[in-house]
Amino acid sequence: MPDLQDIQAQHDRYIDSLIANFERELDAIVAGAMARTQARLQDTLSVTDGAIDRTAGNSRALRQLDRIILQEMDRGGFQQALDELVVQFPGQLPFFQQVLDTLSASMDTPLPPIDWGPRDIQVFGAQAAVARDGIEAVMESIAGRVKNRVILSIGGSKFADLVTTLAESVQRGLPEVAGLAETATSTYYRVIADRGYQMIEAETPGKLKYRYYGPFDSLTRPFCQRLLRGGKSYTRAQIDQMSNGQIPNVFISGGGWRCRHQWVISV
Repeated sequence: MPDLQDIQAQHDRYIDSLIANFERELDAIVAGAMARTQARLQDTLSVTDGAIDRTAGNSRALRQLDRIILQEMDRGGFQQALDELVVQFPGQLPFFQQVLDTLSASMDTPLPPIDWGPRDIQVFGAQAAVARDGIEAVMESIAGRVKNRVILSIGGSKFADLVTTLAESVQRGLPEVAGLAETATSTYYRVIADRGYQMIEAETPGKLKYRYYGPFDSLTRPFCQRLLRGGKSYTRAQIDQMSNGQIPNVFISGGGWRCRHQWVISV
C-alpha cells in the first residue's frame, strides 16, 4: 500500500499534468484569438499612414474590444478547453480514497467506508461550475483591462503599437487564468475531502483531529510553514477559526492561491 508521500506525489503529478495541458491549449487559443482580433480591427479602424485616426467611429470600435477578444477566444475553443479541464476534476476521487485506505490501515479501528450519494455528486458538480465560472470571469476581467489600456493610450498612436499592446496585455494576464485553474483543481479535491470527513465524523465517536500535510519547500508560504513545522493536530472547530489571509474556509482553501496542501485525519 502506498504511503501518504507517494499518494501526494501521484496527486501532484495529476494536477501538474492537468494544468500544463490547459496552459498549452490556452496559449494556442490566445495566439489564434489575437491574430483574428488584429484582423478584425484592421478591417474596422480608420488608419492614416499607420496611425489610428481620432474619429468617433474608431472610439466606438475600440470600446467593443473586450467583446471582440472574448468572441475570438470562444471561437478558438476557450469554452471547450475549460470543459476539458473541469470534467477531469472528479479524477481526484481515487486519491482521496487512497489517503483514507492508508490512514485506516494504521488505525486500531478502521475508518468507516465512504459511500458517495446523489447529494455529494451535486456538491461536486456545483464546485466544478463555480470553478468554471471563476475562470471565465478572470478572462473577462483581462479583456476589460486590455480594452481600458488601449482606449487610454490610443490617441494618435500607430496601429502596430495597438497590436503589440493588445498581445502583451493579454499574455500578461494568462498566469492569472492558470493560477485560478490550479487553485480550483486543488480546491475541488479539498471539497471531496471535506464531504468525506464529514461522513466519517458522523459515524465516529468523539471529535476527530486533523493535521496539515504536504510539501515543505521554497514555494511553501509562511502560513503553511507554521502549520507544517508545528506538527499539531486540530479539530474542525479550531481549523474553522484559522485565516490564511487570502481565501476563507481554511479546511477547503488550505493556504490560499495555488496551495498544494491538505488536511488529513491525525492517527
